[in-house]
Amino acid sequence: RLKKKKKILPRGEKVGLPCAAGYFSLNGNGELTGSHWIEESGSFCGPILLTNTLAVGTCHRGAIDWMTTRHPNAGGEWLLPVVAETYDGY
Repeated sequence: RLKKKKKILPRGEKVGLPCAAGYFSLNGNGELTGSHWIEESGSFCGPILLTNTLAVGTCHRGAIDWMTTRHPNAGGEWLLPVVAETYDGY
């Protein structure tokens, strides 16, 4: 279950309404799922999650579950959550 402090909703609870999006890689270290779609389309319409290295998959699945439960019409045929990973070792 996603907690309020662990997700960013660019349009608030209006999931499915696209907003302008872009990304920047500071040092090339880390993973950002959904970055290819952001680069191709320049927009995004779901939650953004920030997590540590080992929780990327869990957060990705949790975002899909959250979106299909809370906003069943927003997904259409597919969902591509954005999950940003950072190394938190020091």
